[in-house]
Amino acid sequence: MSASEFNIIPIIIFFGIIYKSVLIKIDLYLEGKMKGLFKTQSFNFEVDFNDSDTAGEIIQNLPVESTVSTWGDEIYFDTGFKACAQNSSMKVEVGDVAYWPQGKCLCVFFGPTPASTSQRPEPASPVVVVGKTQASREDLRKIKLGEKISVILIKQ
Repeated sequence: MSASEFNIIPIIIFFGIIYKSVLIKIDLYLEGKMKGLFKTQSFNFEVDFNDSDTAGEIIQNLPVESTVSTWGDEIYFDTGFKACAQNSSMKVEVGDVAYWPQGKCLCVFFGPTPASTSQRPEPASPVVVVGKTQASREDLRKIKLGEKISVILIKQ
């Protein structure tokens, strides 16, 4: 074998690993069994991702590590990437997990925000709902500004 053939072997192995990882994620996504684990110092919780294109992009970019920001009864954090903003809306419910295109953030809504005119959450600007959590308001309120957060993909 020549030297150039030896140089290409690690590249082939690398792309083979990436390809296999993508196929596993696509397979789980098509089966509708996509869950994320959101881990903080205060509390860990699961999210059931929906089948939207935006959720698919987020899943493809996991894991994510960031720092929590808060806005009323909402936590949000930078994803480090831009995802699809198709079907964005101002309508969210308690427990919704959404992608905020303007900030490239994931948001978890669990009660009123400063923009709310009732007890329902309201985002600062349109978001794309990408999933849902069953975590309680009390537990989500334990998560504080500045905490480290990570999101990983888990099997259902």
